[in-house]
Amino acid sequence: AGGALSRCLEFLEQRYGPEDAALFGGMAALSLDREVSWAELEALARALRLPLDLDRLHDELCALHRLQAQTAAKEPRLDRRWVEVFRQLPPDESGQLFRLVSFVLSIPVSNGYCERVFRLMATLWSKERNRLSERLVKAELQVQLNYSMTCAQFYQYVKDSPDLLKAARSQLKYRFKKKRVTNEQSPQQPGTQAP
Repeated sequence: AGGALSRCLEFLEQRYGPEDAALFGGMAALSLDREVSWAELEALARALRLPLDLDRLHDELCALHRLQAQTAAKEPRLDRRWVEVFRQLPPDESGQLFRLVSFVLSIPVSNGYCERVFRLMATLWSKERNRLSERLVKAELQVQLNYSMTCAQFYQYVKDSPDLLKAARSQLKYRFKKKRVTNEQSPQQPGTQAP
């Protein structure tokens, strides 16, 4: 076990140098487990190269210090801690801090979601379905990834949506057929010019 641990530490030291300490140290400060220091927050903002007003960020940090002790004890999850903080801070006292925290919390922990999207896309865009447009593949992916309805719930939703049913019955979704029909209706005579 000691050999594996030393190899892991060696790998981390090769991948991450002292220049990354400000970035990761600042991110750790956003955990709200302890009081966030101005030095850590400023270093994080500079390391991320976000266009923030540092004077306003400092003022917002002072407002955060008033709430931090109450909020950190209430919520076990980090994202919910910050939601609670931003609920209690007035919007004019949290704009820069909100931009910084939302940027950091939007960094994915892994690439599992991207891999899932590409796997689903490969399944949709198979040899049998190779003539699908990018727009249709995108729409199918959005449906698969974003809808959590059961079949019965979706059936009821469609049944209760007359506009959706009307759109599904219309021919507007078949643009390629409409173009082909238009071209077939007005064939050009040899030797004539198109209007």
